[in-house]
Amino acid sequence: SSVPMPLRGSLRLFGGGLGSARLFPCAAFKALRDGSPSGNLLFAGRKVGHASTSFFDSHIATCVTEKASTFLKPFMAAFRKYSAYPTHMGLSDFASAATDGKKVVD
Repeated sequence: SSVPMPLRGSLRLFGGGLGSARLFPCAAFKALRDGSPSGNLLFAGRKVGHASTSFFDSHIATCVTEKASTFLKPFMAAFRKYSAYPTHMGLSDFASAATDGKKVVD
């Protein structure tokens, strides 16, 4: 493992796979729009990372599972005040305006 020995025990609090993680694959895209804030998309992989150092050995998505260690559940629950889907990065804001900056009508 690439994680220093003193940290390995505490990493179990966050999830079993975190101790072997070497890469946390994420990607972000920014779409510039005239007269409107940019549209931003965020894609992430596993919350506990991947053992491989190759970005292309894993998938990424706009949501992650709600499966979490007992230690992390209270942190995730705090986000439920703001969203029924706290582990979803969402696409509705991105889709709210066209490239010319005009609001999209439902």
